[in-house]
Amino acid sequence: FTIDPAFDSHEFIYRTDTNRYRFDYYNEFINSPAILISDKLSELIYTSDSFQPVSLDRPENAPYRLSGRIIQLYGDVQNPGIPRAVIKIRISLEQKHGRQFKHVMDKTYKSAQVIFSEMPDHLIQGWQTGLSQIATEFIYEFKQI
Repeated sequence: FTIDPAFDSHEFIYRTDTNRYRFDYYNEFINSPAILISDKLSELIYTSDSFQPVSLDRPENAPYRLSGRIIQLYGDVQNPGIPRAVIKIRISLEQKHGRQFKHVMDKTYKSAQVIFSEMPDHLIQGWQTGLSQIATEFIYEFKQI
């Protein structure tokens, strides 16, 4: 997965107003947020009965190809009494047809989890809950194809 440049930061980002954001230079991701989210989403999807990883040695055996873009990733503190962990991801799924892949699904998912406080551990927990919710919704919709 790739990430929108506005949210491609190791520092946590907080939205303080409609068009204002601030960086938390004291709390940051241990790796690129795109890598962390890609890994976690893969883990959530692979633990379902609908998907399994394909060997990197044999990518031609993959019946599907999944990609996506993280559009938003921030803590929303516009309303100080109700902070939220926001994650918005566009997921694209392609199915193999012969030697080519054809789009079968392209959807944007958003989660805005209310969190106890804007503390980093609560923000991370909110993002994890939101990502789990997005994975569950994606898997459900995949089963409808």
